[in-house]
Amino acid sequence: RSPAPLPTDGPSTSPSKAPSRNPTTMPTGAPITESPVAPPSMSMVPTYSPSTNPSYMPTTTIQPTAGPTKGPSRSPTMGPTEGPSQTPTTNQPSTRPTKEPSRSPTENPTKRPSRSPTTRPTKIPTRNPTKKPTNAPSVTPPASGVWYIDWDIDKCVRDCVGKRPCRNRRKRTWEAGYPTDEACCAKMGRYISLKKCSYDPTIEQRNAPVDTKWYPGTATCINDGKAPSWQRNKHNTQSQCCSSRFNWNYDNCMGITPVGSGKWFISWAKGKCVKECDESQGGSCGGLKPGSWIVTHADANACCGAHMSYDTHWHP
Repeated sequence: RSPAPLPTDGPSTSPSKAPSRNPTTMPTGAPITESPVAPPSMSMVPTYSPSTNPSYMPTTTIQPTAGPTKGPSRSPTMGPTEGPSQTPTTNQPSTRPTKEPSRSPTENPTKRPSRSPTTRPTKIPTRNPTKKPTNAPSVTPPASGVWYIDWDIDKCVRDCVGKRPCRNRRKRTWEAGYPTDEACCAKMGRYISLKKCSYDPTIEQRNAPVDTKWYPGTATCINDGKAPSWQRNKHNTQSQCCSSRFNWNYDNCMGITPVGSGKWFISWAKGKCVKECDESQGGSCGGLKPGSWIVTHADANACCGAHMSYDTHWHP
């Protein structure tokens, strides 16, 4: 049979027994059906190559494809899978970490601990405590500072942990405490000296004789026992040191508050002769003379005659 020269007014109710040798010359006047006339075919084997145009509804296969596609799809799936994969995709971790953390933690912890602790504590505490306690407490209680007798070394040590005068343990509750190592050593008996009893490393410096000789400082003489090793200008008395090193300012070196002599001297700053006494006393008092080189006189006439004889109005 040959195909009809013109299309029919509507689609046939059943397919022909055999396909036509030639297609119809013109398409049917009715649009294509919106839904398939029958359910999709159930093929046991997937097609070798994809169709040129996708179907409106995907086919349903009983078995998945034998292998993955050669390349990834151009666009990702619209949503994630309902559950995670049972095994990881690869045996080795990725070279770079993910940009964002996972929304939920892993179900099981890692077999080995991390090399360094996390920078911040977790928001939620662990469900179970650690299996073994730590060997030492995290924070050492504050030291009391008292001294006690450590009979292991037969010395008075300080109640703290660390270097001398501390030990590697704290004072026990039954051990007596003392405010100083001297008081502690006194309880050990008179047969032992403080040097041998005390665990203080500075005990020798504490008991060393203090050098009380006077030596020159910046502007005065000092006898604090802290003279530098290179200092050789030492004196037995303060007066000897001040006379030798600060003769030009002897009173200040000796700590003496100078008192005016009551004599007269020329004050070039004021342009007249004044009396050496505190200016707060008023009158002709002009304070102390600025230096030991200033010549003093018994009265104003002698001073003015010696220094201001050229001035006819020199008389006070």
